[in-house]
Amino acid sequence: MRSLSPRPLWFAILGALVLPAVSVAESLTITVLEEDTSQPVEGAVVTLPGANAPSPGTFTIAQEDRAFQPGVLVIPAGSEVNFPNRDNTQHHVYSFSSAKTFDIELYAGEPESPIHFDQSGIVEIGCNIHDHMQGFILVTDRPHYGRTDANGEVVFERASGGSSQSLNAGIWHPRLTETGRFLHHSFTPGDEPRIAIALEAEAEGGDELDQLQQEFQDL
Repeated sequence: MRSLSPRPLWFAILGALVLPAVSVAESLTITVLEEDTSQPVEGAVVTLPGANAPSPGTFTIAQEDRAFQPGVLVIPAGSEVNFPNRDNTQHHVYSFSSAKTFDIELYAGEPESPIHFDQSGIVEIGCNIHDHMQGFILVTDRPHYGRTDANGEVVFERASGGSSQSLNAGIWHPRLTETGRFLHHSFTPGDEPRIAIALEAEAEGGDELDQLQQEFQDL
Protein backbone atom coordinates (compact mmCIF):
# COMPACT_ATOMS: atom_id res chain seq x y z
CA MET A 1 0.00 0.00 0.00
CA ARG A 2 1.25 3.43 -0.92
CA SER A 3 2.03 5.52 2.13
CA LEU A 4 0.87 9.13 2.38
CA SER A 5 3.78 11.51 2.58
CA PRO A 6 3.43 14.85 4.38
CA ARG A 7 2.69 17.84 2.16
CA PRO A 8 5.66 20.07 1.45
CA LEU A 9 5.98 23.23 3.50
CA TRP A 10 5.60 25.42 0.41
CA PHE A 11 2.14 23.92 -0.24
CA ALA A 12 0.94 24.95 3.21
CA ILE A 13 2.33 28.45 2.76
CA LEU A 14 0.63 28.80 -0.63
CA GLY A 15 -2.67 27.68 0.87
CA ALA A 16 -2.41 30.34 3.54
CA LEU A 17 -1.68 33.02 0.95
CA VAL A 18 -4.79 32.34 -1.11
CA LEU A 19 -7.21 32.45 1.83
CA PRO A 20 -9.62 35.39 1.38
CA ALA A 21 -9.04 38.41 3.58
CA VAL A 22 -11.71 38.92 6.21
CA SER A 23 -13.00 42.46 6.75
CA VAL A 24 -14.67 43.43 9.98
CA ALA A 25 -17.72 45.66 9.74
CA GLU A 26 -17.38 48.93 11.60
CA SER A 27 -19.72 51.88 11.92
CA LEU A 28 -19.01 55.28 10.41
CA THR A 29 -20.87 58.19 11.98
CA ILE A 30 -21.20 61.44 10.06
CA THR A 31 -22.51 64.48 11.94
CA VAL A 32 -24.08 67.49 10.21
CA LEU A 33 -24.21 70.81 12.08
CA GLU A 34 -25.64 74.22 11.29
CA GLU A 35 -22.82 76.59 10.46
CA ASP A 36 -24.03 79.63 12.42
CA THR A 37 -25.18 77.89 15.60
CA SER A 38 -23.24 74.58 15.63
CA GLN A 39 -26.58 72.93 16.40
CA PRO A 40 -27.32 69.46 14.96
CA VAL A 41 -29.19 69.40 11.66
CA GLU A 42 -31.99 66.85 11.48
CA GLY A 43 -33.17 65.46 8.15
CA ALA A 44 -30.02 66.15 6.12
CA VAL A 45 -29.41 63.62 3.35
CA VAL A 46 -25.89 62.15 3.26
CA THR A 47 -24.59 59.93 0.45
CA LEU A 48 -21.35 57.97 0.12
CA PRO A 49 -19.79 56.28 -2.93
CA GLY A 50 -19.35 52.54 -3.25
CA ALA A 51 -18.44 49.78 -5.64
CA ASN A 52 -21.96 48.76 -6.63
CA ALA A 53 -24.90 50.82 -7.83
CA PRO A 54 -28.03 50.63 -5.66
CA SER A 55 -30.93 48.49 -6.83
CA PRO A 56 -33.98 50.43 -8.06
CA GLY A 57 -37.40 49.91 -6.50
CA THR A 58 -40.92 51.29 -6.30
CA PHE A 59 -41.69 54.12 -3.87
CA THR A 60 -44.62 56.32 -2.87
CA ILE A 61 -45.14 60.02 -2.23
CA ALA A 62 -48.73 60.65 -1.18
CA GLN A 63 -50.63 63.90 -1.00
CA GLU A 64 -52.19 64.14 2.45
CA ASP A 65 -53.51 67.25 4.22
CA ARG A 66 -52.38 69.28 1.21
CA ALA A 67 -48.75 68.25 1.69
CA PHE A 68 -46.37 65.72 0.15
CA GLN A 69 -45.76 62.75 2.43
CA PRO A 70 -42.84 62.28 2.74
CA GLY A 71 -41.60 65.74 1.84
CA VAL A 72 -38.14 64.36 1.00
CA LEU A 73 -37.60 60.98 -0.65
CA VAL A 74 -34.25 59.40 -1.55
CA ILE A 75 -34.36 56.72 -4.27
CA PRO A 76 -31.87 54.80 -6.42
CA ALA A 77 -31.70 55.79 -10.08
CA GLY A 78 -34.04 53.66 -12.18
CA SER A 79 -36.78 53.60 -9.53
CA GLU A 80 -40.47 54.41 -9.93
CA VAL A 81 -42.59 56.62 -7.69
CA ASN A 82 -46.36 56.49 -7.21
CA PHE A 83 -48.22 59.71 -6.33
CA PRO A 84 -51.57 58.72 -4.74
CA ASN A 85 -53.91 61.57 -3.83
CA ARG A 86 -55.42 60.88 -0.40
CA ASP A 87 -56.98 64.32 0.03
CA ASN A 88 -60.57 65.37 -0.58
CA THR A 89 -59.37 67.83 -3.19
CA GLN A 90 -57.73 67.38 -6.57
CA HIS A 91 -54.00 67.86 -7.10
CA HIS A 92 -51.82 68.61 -10.11
CA VAL A 93 -48.31 67.28 -9.45
CA TYR A 94 -45.45 68.46 -11.63
CA SER A 95 -41.71 69.09 -11.84
CA PHE A 96 -39.59 71.27 -14.11
CA SER A 97 -36.28 69.94 -12.72
CA SER A 98 -33.58 69.00 -15.22
CA ALA A 99 -33.17 65.56 -13.64
CA LYS A 100 -36.85 64.80 -14.34
CA THR A 101 -39.64 66.83 -15.92
CA PHE A 102 -43.16 65.46 -15.59
CA ASP A 103 -46.76 66.57 -15.24
CA ILE A 104 -49.69 64.70 -13.67
CA GLU A 105 -52.72 66.85 -14.43
CA LEU A 106 -55.68 67.30 -12.09
CA TYR A 107 -56.62 64.00 -10.50
CA ALA A 108 -58.04 62.33 -7.43
CA GLY A 109 -57.14 58.89 -6.09
CA GLU A 110 -54.46 56.99 -7.99
CA PRO A 111 -52.82 58.35 -11.16
CA GLU A 112 -52.70 56.06 -14.19
CA SER A 113 -49.07 55.00 -13.78
CA PRO A 114 -45.98 55.70 -11.65
CA ILE A 115 -43.23 58.08 -12.76
CA HIS A 116 -39.88 56.57 -13.73
CA PHE A 117 -36.72 58.35 -12.50
CA ASP A 118 -33.76 57.14 -14.54
CA GLN A 119 -31.35 60.06 -14.07
CA SER A 120 -29.57 60.95 -10.84
CA GLY A 121 -30.16 64.44 -9.51
CA ILE A 122 -32.49 66.51 -7.36
CA VAL A 123 -36.11 66.74 -8.45
CA GLU A 124 -38.27 69.44 -6.89
CA ILE A 125 -41.99 68.72 -7.08
CA GLY A 126 -44.99 70.97 -6.59
CA CYS A 127 -48.75 71.19 -7.00
CA ASN A 128 -50.13 73.55 -9.63
CA ILE A 129 -53.24 74.14 -7.51
CA HIS A 130 -51.70 74.45 -4.03
CA ASP A 131 -48.65 76.66 -4.34
CA HIS A 132 -47.44 76.03 -0.80
CA MET A 133 -46.95 72.31 -1.51
CA GLN A 134 -43.30 71.46 -2.11
CA GLY A 135 -41.36 68.22 -2.06
CA PHE A 136 -38.03 66.81 -3.17
CA ILE A 137 -36.98 63.51 -4.72
CA LEU A 138 -33.25 62.85 -4.54
CA VAL A 139 -32.29 60.32 -7.20
CA THR A 140 -28.88 58.81 -6.51
CA ASP A 141 -26.49 56.35 -8.13
CA ARG A 142 -24.57 56.01 -4.86
CA PRO A 143 -25.17 52.79 -2.90
CA HIS A 144 -24.91 54.34 0.58
CA TYR A 145 -27.32 57.02 1.73
CA GLY A 146 -29.27 58.03 4.80
CA ARG A 147 -30.77 60.96 6.71
CA THR A 148 -29.52 62.52 9.92
CA ASP A 149 -31.43 62.04 13.16
CA ALA A 150 -32.27 64.58 15.88
CA ASN A 151 -28.59 64.56 16.92
CA GLY A 152 -27.52 65.43 13.38
CA GLU A 153 -26.00 61.97 12.96
CA VAL A 154 -26.27 59.27 10.32
CA VAL A 155 -24.52 55.91 10.70
CA PHE A 156 -23.10 53.83 7.85
CA GLU A 157 -21.44 50.43 7.88
CA ARG A 158 -17.88 50.26 6.61
CA ALA A 159 -15.17 47.61 6.37
CA SER A 160 -11.95 48.02 8.31
CA GLY A 161 -8.68 47.66 6.48
CA GLY A 162 -10.20 49.06 3.30
CA SER A 163 -8.91 51.67 0.91
CA SER A 164 -6.86 54.54 2.29
CA GLN A 165 -8.18 56.90 -0.37
CA SER A 166 -10.33 59.80 0.74
CA LEU A 167 -14.10 59.51 0.66
CA ASN A 168 -16.47 62.14 -0.66
CA ALA A 169 -19.72 62.66 1.19
CA GLY A 170 -22.62 64.39 -0.53
CA ILE A 171 -24.81 66.50 1.78
CA TRP A 172 -28.22 68.00 1.02
CA HIS A 173 -30.98 69.68 3.02
CA PRO A 174 -34.19 71.43 1.90
CA ARG A 175 -33.06 74.65 3.62
CA LEU A 176 -29.81 74.95 1.69
CA THR A 177 -29.46 78.21 -0.24
CA GLU A 178 -29.20 76.19 -3.44
CA THR A 179 -31.45 73.14 -3.15
CA GLY A 180 -30.65 71.99 -6.68
CA ARG A 181 -27.26 70.53 -5.85
CA PHE A 182 -25.35 68.56 -3.22
CA LEU A 183 -22.61 70.00 -1.06
CA HIS A 184 -19.49 67.83 -0.92
CA HIS A 185 -17.07 67.08 1.89
CA SER A 186 -13.97 64.89 1.58
CA PHE A 187 -12.50 62.94 4.49
CA THR A 188 -10.13 60.03 5.04
CA PRO A 189 -11.28 56.56 6.17
CA GLY A 190 -11.09 56.30 9.93
CA ASP A 191 -12.33 59.85 10.45
CA GLU A 192 -15.67 60.65 12.08
CA PRO A 193 -16.43 63.83 10.10
CA ARG A 194 -18.43 66.72 11.55
CA ILE A 195 -19.72 68.80 8.65
CA ALA A 196 -21.04 72.36 9.05
CA ILE A 197 -23.54 73.66 6.49
CA ALA A 198 -25.24 77.04 6.06
CA LEU A 199 -29.05 76.92 6.18
CA GLU A 200 -31.71 79.49 5.44
CA ALA A 201 -34.34 80.35 8.03
CA GLU A 202 -37.41 78.13 8.07
CA ALA A 203 -40.24 79.47 5.93
CA GLU A 204 -43.61 80.00 7.54
CA GLY A 205 -46.26 78.20 5.51
CA GLY A 206 -49.94 79.02 5.48
CA ASP A 207 -52.97 76.82 4.98
CA GLU A 208 -55.29 79.47 3.55
CA LEU A 209 -56.91 78.56 0.23
CA ASP A 210 -57.13 81.14 -2.52
CA GLN A 211 -60.14 81.35 -4.86
CA LEU A 212 -58.72 78.94 -7.46
CA GLN A 213 -57.76 76.39 -4.81
CA GLN A 214 -61.21 76.63 -3.23
CA GLU A 215 -62.83 75.63 -6.54
CA PHE A 216 -61.13 72.23 -6.33
CA GLN A 217 -61.77 71.65 -2.63
CA ASP A 218 -64.90 69.56 -3.28
CA LEU A 219 -64.66 66.64 -5.69
